[in-house]
Formats: sequence, structure tokens, C-alpha cells
Amino acid sequence: MTTFIEDVLKDLHKSGIPIEDRLFVVPSKRAAIFIKYHLAKVLQHTSFVPRIISIEDFVKDLSGLKLISSTEQLFTFYSSYKKITASDKLESFESFSKWAGILLQDFNEIDRHLIDENSIFDYLGAIKETEHWS
Repeated sequence: MTTFIEDVLKDLHKSGIPIEDRLFVVPSKRAAIFIKYHLAKVLQHTSFVPRIISIEDFVKDLSGLKLISSTEQLFTFYSSYKKITASDKLESFESFSKWAGILLQDFNEIDRHLIDENSIFDYLGAIKETEHWS
């Protein structure tokens, strides 16, 4: 039994366009590994590997935007936090960084999966209301 990926690769190989002239955009870098593995099984001859990139890298290349590192995100977030928080309620950077890194990861996941942020905050608000009832 062949996999879906193998079927697609066989069809692309039969199309007559050299496989190395193609660009594969996949959901993740992990998926690229599977494509390469199945490509080696489908091709019966030596060939150059086509360009295989994650959708995140594809959008980054297309838009010309650059992702900032998690460290840079954390410092930028702390700078914004200090601007909007009263000085008597400010946490030290050490204390702030314990929860801020997790929050930034959550925000990145929400953004990566194109989830409506208003829905998330409505949902979190509903959870808080439920906690008040118990």
C-alpha cells in the first residue's frame, strides 16, 4: 500500500517536469523530512533534491519580513510592560520572564494557527467567570 505522499510524488515524477525544478511548500520542517524520504523511494535514479521549505519560511521569504528571536521578543515585551504598568506594580525582569516567555509562545501559536484573538479572549473571560461561580 502506498502513502498519499508517494502517490503525489509519483504523479509529479510522471509529469515530465524534472523534480529538482520544483518547490515543495510543506506545513513544517518535519514534513520536509518525510517528503525527502518518500522521494528517495519514488525516484529510481540519482537526482538533485528539490527545494523543500516550510510554509513559515515561504511566507517569510515572500514577505521579506524577519522573525525576531525569542530573547528579542522578551526584551521588547518587557519594555512595553514597563511603559503600561504602574511603577509600584512592576515586576523584576527575572520574575516577569518566568511567565512572559510562556505567554509569548502562546501568542505565537495563536498567530501561527490564524486563530481569532477576540475568540481566545472571550473564551478566557468565560473561564474566569466560571471560576468566580465555584
